[in-house]
Amino acid sequence: MHDRRWLFVAAALLGVVAWLVVWDTTRPRTSWDSLMYHRFALEYAGVPVEEQERVAESIFATYASPRDVEAVEAGLREGGSVWDALEVPARERWVDLYRSRPLYGLLVAAAYPFLGPDAPLLVSALAALLFTMSLALGAGRVVGFVAGFVAVLLSFANPLFARWLIFLQPDGLAIGLWTACLALSGLYVRFGQARWILMLFAAAVALSFTRPLGVFLPIVLGTCAVVALVARRPAWKRLALGTGATAIPTAIFTAYSYLLGLPTLNDVLQDLPSRHFLRPEVANPLGWTVGVAARQIESPLLPTLVGEPTLWVPLVLGVIGLVVVGHSWAIAPFVASIAIVPFSYLIHPQLSEAPRTMAPIWVSLHLGIALALVGLISRMRGRTPSALPVAGPRDRGSEHSLDLNPVTDP
Repeated sequence: MHDRRWLFVAAALLGVVAWLVVWDTTRPRTSWDSLMYHRFALEYAGVPVEEQERVAESIFATYASPRDVEAVEAGLREGGSVWDALEVPARERWVDLYRSRPLYGLLVAAAYPFLGPDAPLLVSALAALLFTMSLALGAGRVVGFVAGFVAVLLSFANPLFARWLIFLQPDGLAIGLWTACLALSGLYVRFGQARWILMLFAAAVALSFTRPLGVFLPIVLGTCAVVALVARRPAWKRLALGTGATAIPTAIFTAYSYLLGLPTLNDVLQDLPSRHFLRPEVANPLGWTVGVAARQIESPLLPTLVGEPTLWVPLVLGVIGLVVVGHSWAIAPFVASIAIVPFSYLIHPQLSEAPRTMAPIWVSLHLGIALALVGLISRMRGRTPSALPVAGPRDRGSEHSLDLNPVTDP
């Protein structure tokens, strides 16, 4: 227990220090969308409308890219308010797309009475801390704490990923919750205790009310359950229960959206072809979206992946680490998410959003690379790689057994 307390302290310090470093070295730290998210956050905090707009514009002007800020200021110089275009009745669905995922705004609202305009920074730091704890301690308990901490270091050192962790929008919170869900699913498969699946359910609810990424969580776990069932591995039962525990939050969010009259999936799909509902809707939004995404995969997405070693080398190393070195059903969700997360791009196939939409894939890749590195170093030192499956006293012969620096489950 004493060692675990030190691990907790070490992970917390790592998360805070890493957030400070990334925050200080990253530009920009938000985008135009922050105008909407922070306006709603201030609305939840009970701030008057005029102050909502002023503070939201101030946060945007401070942390967005100079080009975006100049574009908004140019519009203001032409007369009117940045909010005027949102008063058009046809744009209500667009505004409600932001309103429909309220968790980030609620957290900012909770911090606003104490921190004022700096409230989003606290939420950003908490998201980074959640991510660190989930990967270092949660996934670390499944694959070993050494690999977990190495994965966190790789994550914060990767500018293609780390920038989204500190972004002053729901992105970092969603990544933190996504990592927590994958780690908790691994803990449940590994140990089978009810507390892990209950925590997985709670994290999945939070994720569903943060970003559309939550829809893909039961698909990830369901895919793993089917593969395990076909392979006749007992892990399929726990994976199937995990699928149910993450599908219920999706159903809850769907019911919430329907009862409050918030946008449906059809509205989300119509957003891009209608240019945020300024143009007429298309007859088949799903077909339109799939067609656009298919053309983009052919060019430039696939050529970019193949032509960029900074993308395909981590992909290869990460998969090798997870499948060959890890080799456990407890980390199967990390493997499956690499293939399934790209489908989230179908919701909004806009090229400028591709790195942001598919950033959660890096969570799995960094864990896989960490496993590969730890395994390689162990072999070079002439010892049995601690990243390989090791059966503990309670798990000897179990399909769910995997530990790196094994920890006895209490």
